[in-house]
Amino acid sequence: AASCGRDIILQIDYRGSINVTKSGIECIRWDSENSTWKPQDYPNAGLEGSFCRNPDGDTLGAWCYTDGGNFEYCDVPKCEDLLLSPNCED
Repeated sequence: AASCGRDIILQIDYRGSINVTKSGIECIRWDSENSTWKPQDYPNAGLEGSFCRNPDGDTLGAWCYTDGGNFEYCDVPKCEDLLLSPNCED
């Protein structure tokens, strides 16, 4: 599981344990009643607990729901996009 998110794929691959937004608000669980993205409906999206994810391919990256059904973006570690590195070694 990726503990960082690759920008080239909008951090869809992020599977780390960050569960607070950029502004410091705690995320709520994906299976809560205020979430419209349910883990059972998107089994490959990694919607576990209240961790930040990007199940919908949002161009601004990983996010989570906060109380009241609002959502905010998260500050998750960025992976290096190795496929784009111009310094490949043979």
